[in-house]
Amino acid sequence: MNLKPAIIKALKIIAIILPTLLATGGIVVFLQPEHGHVEQSIVVNAPPEVVYPEINGYISFNEWSPWKRVDPEATYSFEGPEAGVGAKMTWEGKKLRKGAQWIEESVKNRKVKNALTYDGSDGTAYSEFILTPLGGGTVITWNFDCINVGITGKLKWVLFEILINDMYTQGLLDLKRHVENIEAKAHPSTP
Repeated sequence: MNLKPAIIKALKIIAIILPTLLATGGIVVFLQPEHGHVEQSIVVNAPPEVVYPEINGYISFNEWSPWKRVDPEATYSFEGPEAGVGAKMTWEGKKLRKGAQWIEESVKNRKVKNALTYDGSDGTAYSEFILTPLGGGTVITWNFDCINVGITGKLKWVLFEILINDMYTQGLLDLKRHVENIEAKAHPSTP
């Protein structure tokens, strides 16, 4: 049996498919936005007054943070005030690497804006929690914004956008459970 024609045919197919895949991937990366934005929302059964203290500092952050699951061995340190503008958290871990976030803006019971930096990444990213009253509960909107510098930044964004969407979804579910437990303890239902 002569394998040479089969090998040549396979190489021809690869020669057509590989450049097509590379070109498609290049187009996908090229079309990524220069400004990356992710936004997730959830409704919690607790008023903004209960939610706000949990996002306006970092002391209870790991009670609901999705990153604690990603890298449970990461170490955290805290600087500045416990809450509000100037509160800062740094971390280091095998999976999370090194980074820091700090509160840049805080409007009581309405919003908290964090700045974030990661070792090995250019620039500063921003994360914001917006609290909107809804009946006796709250809509929590968590967004993330960054600048995708050049082709490398856009390539990173292709992967990071998927990751951050998943992390924000999980984080909001865990924050919902955390806040609703606080609310339930503060206002236990009577039988």
